[in-house]
Amino acid sequence: MSVVLMFGGQMPIIDVGRMVGQFAKPRSDPFEDKDGVKLPSYKGDNINGDAFNEKSRVLDPGRMIRAYCQAAATLSLLRAFDPD
Repeated sequence: MSVVLMFGGQMPIIDVGRMVGQFAKPRSDPFEDKDGVKLPSYKGDNINGDAFNEKSRVLDPGRMIRAYCQAAATLSLLRAFDPD
């Protein structure tokens, strides 16, 4: 696709791969059971931890703030490579 854009737009193109994942995951069940233990579902690294223990499964708003800051830093870095 970048080759098509480069020749069609007569401009250089920088290929950027997908650098993100699905860090917040909706779940159909708010809880999961394992060996008779019922804990809140893992909702993604932006929300809670994936380890199956009470401490890890607590919803943590600080994770969303850290994710926002990391995303902002990544965008700033990519903008620094823009020659314009």
